[in-house]
Amino acid sequence: LFQAFSRLEEIYTHLIGRFPASCPLSEQEQGVLTQLCQKVVKYFQDGKQIKAVLEQNPSQGKAILVANGLASNQQFAVREWIMPFMSCFADLLKVLWTLWTQLKRKKQSMAASRRGIEQLTRLVARCALDQQQQQQQQ
Repeated sequence: LFQAFSRLEEIYTHLIGRFPASCPLSEQEQGVLTQLCQKVVKYFQDGKQIKAVLEQNPSQGKAILVANGLASNQQFAVREWIMPFMSCFADLLKVLWTLWTQLKRKKQSMAASRRGIEQLTRLVARCALDQQQQQQQQ
């Protein structure tokens, strides 16, 4: 479980490190993303602390987690942390995916608009040339 957790932290660090450069964000989008990132970072910090306590105290680790306020129930000490963490991490991925797909649609729309404007420009130019030729023939 904690190995997968460490891998998720690597993925998170990589994604967040590269995302702003590849997907420009508005202030509002940046605010939402920052808030989610702060929550995820807190879960990573708590996870490292939980892991350290459990490794240092294999037999009493869960009781120590309860005593230190990191868990409310010995039996479900790790579950109490991992379930909300996974939900928050999934929310972060959903937000990143939504922002990325919006940017992709916007770029596609801009490209389609550019092609339409280019076609319209060619048509207007052709009409202007035809009109000029007709005036010269008269």
